[in-house]
Amino acid sequence: MCSSDLKLNMSFNIKLKTIYITVIMINFYLPINVYAAIDGTLGQNSVGQSEVYLTLEEAVNIIGIDDINFGDWNSQENLINEDEICIYSTSSKYQISAISSSFNINNEQFVVISDNISNSNNFIPFNVYWNDENSDIGKQIMQPGQVLSNQSGADNQSFTCNGGYNARLIVEFSKENLVNAVAGEYYGSLTLSISLE
Repeated sequence: MCSSDLKLNMSFNIKLKTIYITVIMINFYLPINVYAAIDGTLGQNSVGQSEVYLTLEEAVNIIGIDDINFGDWNSQENLINEDEICIYSTSSKYQISAISSSFNINNEQFVVISDNISNSNNFIPFNVYWNDENSDIGKQIMQPGQVLSNQSGADNQSFTCNGGYNARLIVEFSKENLVNAVAGEYYGSLTLSISLE
């Protein structure tokens, strides 16, 4: 088989898996057995007082995730695709990890697999990079299940980043791994998990 025969039809179903709640919860409440409210008294002027209590829970949210389909490989270079993402956080820092639906335990790699190939070569490894800015500069390589900590740049004003993006996911297949792969269609999913630090 020549390398130009390889067809890579990879459809990523990137699933959100948040550790914390993704919506800010605001609760007004009065503590049990505490009566801080003061009623007014009868007269020409009457003044009452009410205590207000607020609990604002910390939260993170990730949106803007798209499927990644590389299509056919031209056998000339590495395959690289990117996805711009919006991260919201009530904290200045967050952490992120990733796992793929298929996993090469021995080499601790992200992989896609082909159900149509009945041998040990039915997978192709790929690299995952994360950048806490919407840029290629400063990207960090990810390892399956391992946390990237001290991430910043999350929006703390808008759940939707006001329609913009502040982070980037990068997926790369090396030319070497593609050349050594068996022709076929390969699929997988990538799950991103974010949490507060």
